[in-house]
Amino acid sequence: MSNARAIQAIALVLVAGGALAVRLLQERKPEPAPDDETARLTPEIRTRLTALRAEARDWTLGPDAASPKVVRRVETALNTLIDDILSEPDGPLEAADVAGRLGLGLAALKTAPAPMTALAWGRMIEVWYVLGFRSPTGYFNHDPADLPEGWGEPLPPGWTAPDRPRPVATGTDR
Repeated sequence: MSNARAIQAIALVLVAGGALAVRLLQERKPEPAPDDETARLTPEIRTRLTALRAEARDWTLGPDAASPKVVRRVETALNTLIDDILSEPDGPLEAADVAGRLGLGLAALKTAPAPMTALAWGRMIEVWYVLGFRSPTGYFNHDPADLPEGWGEPLPPGWTAPDRPRPVATGTDR
C-alpha cells in the first residue's frame, strides 16, 4: 500500500509540475521570427556592406573599455557576419537565413561590456536595413514606438529614416 501512495504522490507532483511548465510557457512572449521575406544582394548593397566592414570603429567606449581579446571577438563577429553575406552571389537572400547568421554574431557579444554590445547591435541592425529587410530579426527587444512604420526593427544609430542611412566613416578597422 505504501508503494501505491508513493507512486500516486510522484504522479501528482509530475502532473502539477507539467501544468505549471505549460502555463509558464504560454505566458512567455516569444520573440517574433523573420517573415518569409527575401531581399536582393546587389552590387550597390555589396559596396555599402564592404564600406561598413572597412569602417573604423572605436571600441574603447570610455571607462568600460574591454580587453583587446574581447574587442577582437566582437570585431570578428561583426566582420564574419558581413563576410558571410558578401560571400553569397548577387541575388535573393532569405530573411530567416540572414537572421540565423545574425544570431551567431550576437552570441559572440554575451560577455562584452554594454556600450560595446550596443554599438555592435547597432551595426548588425544596420546590416539588416542595408539589405532591405522590413521584418523583425527576432533578436532585439525594443519599444514598438521606436519602429518606423512598416519596419520590424528600430532605425540603426545615425539613420534618419529607413531609406536614409548614416554616412559611413572612412578608415580601416585594423
